[in-house]
Amino acid sequence: DLYVSTPSHQLNAATECIRRLNWPRVRVFGVPNRGRDFAPFVLQLLPAINEIGHGCVLKLHTKASMHMNFGRAWGHHMVSSLLSPSLLDHFLASAELGVMTPQGTLLPMSLNLADNLTVLQRLKALSSVPTPSLLDCHFPGGSMFVARTDALLPLLNFGLTLDEFEPEAGQMDGTLSHALERWVGVAAHSQGYQQAQVPGDER
Repeated sequence: DLYVSTPSHQLNAATECIRRLNWPRVRVFGVPNRGRDFAPFVLQLLPAINEIGHGCVLKLHTKASMHMNFGRAWGHHMVSSLLSPSLLDHFLASAELGVMTPQGTLLPMSLNLADNLTVLQRLKALSSVPTPSLLDCHFPGGSMFVARTDALLPLLNFGLTLDEFEPEAGQMDGTLSHALERWVGVAAHSQGYQQAQVPGDER
């Protein structure tokens, strides 16, 4: 099954593009351009995926990262890594594995922690995860990954609304979306799952 979110003004064009692919079953969500990829993922896509009962989810999104001179190459690396035909077999071989990220993107929570501390503290106040446990976690930098749906369910427990996500202003860090990206690792850890990187070129 394919789940797609796109800015509302592009909904008709996106739907027509997907129709041409003859994908067997698709759900397309028109959403406001707010909260990057994580607002629609947490508010629309993940709840729909969980309701259907899918055991795994592959999360991809368009990514240019124009503030970095290697942004487009990084985006291509992540997408191509996660679309490897052998990835799902590798992932399902271990029942303890909850999240897999592209090579070189499983990052320590301490990275740029100061820029995200305030928003992480907001999420921490809504959860029961102990602070030392949070600081030991890693997260999928770039927010593309394959995961067991169960490992992500704590992301739904915050009861977030769209109004809580900052308006788009080209922010490079410090938003609720950036904090939720970091919380993927916390969620998996709290559910007893491990994280790993897809085999590949770590550069």
